[in-house]
Formats: sequence, C-alpha cells, structure tokens
Amino acid sequence: MQRQLPQKSLKSHSIPHKTRPTSRNSRSKRSKQINTRRFHAGANLNTDLLGKTAIITGGSRGIGLSAAKLLLSRGANVVYCSRTKESIINAEENLLKTFPQFSTVTPIISISPSPTQIDDLEYNKFHHTSLFSTPHSTTLISSQFFHGITCDVASDNSIQQFFSQLKNLKSQLQITKPRTTEGGELSQQSQPIFNGADILINCAGICQNQLLLRTTEPMITNVLDVNVTGTILMTKHFLKQLPVFPTTTTTTTTTATEPSLYESSINNSNYYRVINLSSVVGKQGNPGQAVYATSKAAVDGFTRSMSKEMSQYRGSPITFNSISPGFIETDMTSDMTPEQLGKILDRVGLKRIGQPEEIANVIGFLSSKGSSYINGQTICADGGM
Repeated sequence: MQRQLPQKSLKSHSIPHKTRPTSRNSRSKRSKQINTRRFHAGANLNTDLLGKTAIITGGSRGIGLSAAKLLLSRGANVVYCSRTKESIINAEENLLKTFPQFSTVTPIISISPSPTQIDDLEYNKFHHTSLFSTPHSTTLISSQFFHGITCDVASDNSIQQFFSQLKNLKSQLQITKPRTTEGGELSQQSQPIFNGADILINCAGICQNQLLLRTTEPMITNVLDVNVTGTILMTKHFLKQLPVFPTTTTTTTTTATEPSLYESSINNSNYYRVINLSSVVGKQGNPGQAVYATSKAAVDGFTRSMSKEMSQYRGSPITFNSISPGFIETDMTSDMTPEQLGKILDRVGLKRIGQPEEIANVIGFLSSKGSSYINGQTICADGGM
C-alpha cells in the first residue's frame, strides 16, 4: 500500500542549503536527524509498501530473510516464521543489526501447548515469539513492526496456531492518535497498526538430494510435506483471514450491474499478493533431485491453478505468482564442491551464482501495486540458464 506524505511534512524536515552545517559535529548531528526522519516520517526512497503486512515462511535465513529486510526497508510490517526458537532469535538479531530503530516490545506470550506437549518447559524451549516495533507518536503516519513466530508449515495444526497468534496481534498492537469530539474537545483514539496480513510469501523449503533408487519414503514425505503441502496449507489459511473472501463452499455470482466484493478496493490500495518460491530445477530437472524437482513443479502448478480459481470472483484484488530462482548462495547450495559449482556456472549465462538479495528484489516487485496485472506467472531469476 502506498501512502503519499503531505509535502509540508517532508519540507519541514529538510535543511535549507544556506543553513547547512559545515562542522564535523554539525554534520554528525545532521546525519542523525536525517536517519530519524527517514524512519519516522517514512521519507525513504521507496515506501510503497507502507501499511502492508507480509507473512514470510522460512523467513529466518536465506531468501526469506533477505525478503524480510527488503520489505521492512520499504515500509511493510513483517511476520516471519521458522520451525525453531533458535532460528527465530538469530533472525531477530540479524534484523535488529540492519534496523536498529526497532525496539523490543513486551513479547507476545506463546499459545498454550497442545495436550501432547505435557512439559511446559520443553514446549517453551522450542516455541518462541517476540515482537519488535518502531517508536510512534501522534505525528507519525504509521508504526512498523516485525514479529517472529515458530511454525512448522508441514503441520496444519501449527499453521492454525500461527494465524491465531497473528489475529491476537491486532488487539495488542495499537497506535494512539488525537481526535476531536463533536463538542470540540480533544481525546485520544486507539486504532490497530494493522488489520491482518496482505501479502503471503512462501519461502519455506527443504531439499534432500539423493538418487531415486536410494531415496527412502520418509525422505519423500518430508520434502513434499514442507515444499508442497506447506505452501498449500499456508495459502488456504491466508485466504481465510482476508476480509473480502468468502470462506464457505458456496460461490456467489454477481451480475454486471451489481457491485462485486472487490470493486470498492480494486482502484485503491487494498490489494493482496501470494508469492511462492519454486525453483529452476522444477522445470529443467537435475540428477539426484527428482523429489525436490517434483515438489517445485507442483508449486508452479498450484500457483497457476489458484490464479484461475480466484479469478471467478469479479474484480479480485489478489494475484498469485511464483518465482523460479536458479542457483542462489544459500544453505541449500553451501555443500557443493568446487567441481559441482564449476559445472553449474558453466550452465549460467552470467557465470556466477545468484544472491538472496537478487531474488528478494523480485519478491519486492511482485508485492507492490505495480505488479497488479501479473497473475498466474512463474518469474525466472536464474542468471540465464
């Protein structure tokens, strides 16, 4: 969502040329002022996602973490998930180094353990959630936050718990702004910082390389559960929490003269995005990755099917797209030998391995309003393989 700042607000922070400080101390002070302004007033080079809230699965490292950084830098709120408490904490530390303006807010208490988790201490050892938010005041347009929640995308129960915590955030994250009553008196009014997630980015994925004849059934199940089932289930629950989509099985038809559920939002900033991470291997195949390739081809097929399934709602403000990265420098590719890497680079037109930030840039575009007419597509970012 893009919100244009009043020109007066931006000008009030600018420093006239003739009064610019020249001393070292003054330059240091001015630098701090600019940093504060960029953050508080939203005067970044690009804040087109200001007010949007993105869910990123697998957001604790690799492409997911790079996407979290990019979206935060463009004004979005980020809720990311990972399977372990340790990975959530590591991501928090990484994000706080990149965005020191975020401060710790009272941690959101984890949901109660399920009946099978008798030992609370053992449960709390692996289930962790913390909240970090920017300072805000009545003069600010918005207050950003990022939030880490443990979640296993291969478990429908874990995903339901994830969205339950997300729903609780709305009542716990409030910003107070002044309002004038009918009698002319000033009062304080609280409103939520966000009303739910607008963007879903399915980055969680695993790869267990093995020749098919040596592949065990648990290996197959693990890869498909995370890469395919996890993507499908996260998308399902994401759609259910949207305020404009029907959750029943009955399809409501509209006539040409009736306003659809979406016509009130199609021409403004209320839009939604689902972005799935597939892989170039899903199209080209690769020895020792038959199961992984199958799972990623399934993600592309799911993406195209959902783009058509949701198009039955006239004027739908949601798009479904997938990104097919080539070989990117992540944990998945860290175990390659120099010989293996050399063979791969021979197939890449740019003759180098990709960086997570380069895939995050594609995610950033597909998350924006500028991608509104791209739907049901797989965007290849493979360096020219």
